[in-house]
Amino acid sequence: MNKIEKKNIEFNYNYVICGSNGYYLYGYHDAIKHSQVKYFTSYLDVESNLYRLLLRINYSDKINKFVKNPFGSFVYSKLYPHQFSNDKPICFIFFRNHEKVYASGYLSYLRKRFPTCKIILYLQDLVKLKTSYTLEQIRNYFDIIISYDKGDAVNYNLLFHPTPMSFINVDPDNSLSDSDVYFCGYAKKRYRKIIDIYNKCIEQGLKCDFNIMGLPKGEKRISGINYPDILFSYTENIQHILKTKCILEIMQDNADGFTPRLWESIIYDRHLLSNNKNIASSIFYNAEGCHIINEINTINLKEWINKMVKYSDNLKKSLSPIHLLQFVDEKLSNH
Repeated sequence: MNKIEKKNIEFNYNYVICGSNGYYLYGYHDAIKHSQVKYFTSYLDVESNLYRLLLRINYSDKINKFVKNPFGSFVYSKLYPHQFSNDKPICFIFFRNHEKVYASGYLSYLRKRFPTCKIILYLQDLVKLKTSYTLEQIRNYFDIIISYDKGDAVNYNLLFHPTPMSFINVDPDNSLSDSDVYFCGYAKKRYRKIIDIYNKCIEQGLKCDFNIMGLPKGEKRISGINYPDILFSYTENIQHILKTKCILEIMQDNADGFTPRLWESIIYDRHLLSNNKNIASSIFYNAEGCHIINEINTINLKEWINKMVKYSDNLKKSLSPIHLLQFVDEKLSNH
């Protein structure tokens, strides 16, 4: 697959992305090395051990109960160190895991230091998921808030853009066994649905590679399913995908956004078995590769599991984070 030529793409803004690791380091790979992008996995991404210690103290939950951000006036200038080779304005994009930072006085500091800057929140999980601050409490902190979930975007008056994905070559792990269907994730409230599909696959004589974390109280372990204590690294996740024919996606309740499972099926040319009915009406739908679960009893994977799936290079490129930044560029120019 041809990569997007990042060097030929210029943005109206320089971007400081206050992001995360794991999947997101893969998903944002196309943008991370762009000369107009600086990417941080944590607010602790600083070179100095002293600054890192002061940041930990400044944002300590225990200390903040008594003194709010005691070293704020000093450490704010050390957060997310960046330098660009042009004088274009800066856009700061925050993920939700940087809540301690954007809910402090740091954003006020940014607007004073960079009067032309823009500040964006990108929600790559559901608004309803528990955090320290509600959306209404922080809405006015940001110039724009974007959600990965179309339903949330409509319900909360947010912009919508799917979570991005980049293509990265990963060396296969030949110690892994081939499988027909692969699942990896936390059980959450979907454990019974996952188990029902596992049993259906086993009934049809298929090889399953199911890995479930966080077994709910009162639920039993099922023979043949792996229950690891910690989630695979994202590289390990891709290695399992390279050894399977089909990825299983079971959505959280009330979620209808597109998840990395869909992107992985497209990027690595795998079947997708999903209960997200919105895929069928999207530009990402491929009748040969996307199989929507309506009723578990009607699933017959043996009809298609051995058929090859191929997605176009153009569709794969459309998932790139470069397009996310172009989308932000356009929205900011009209803001």
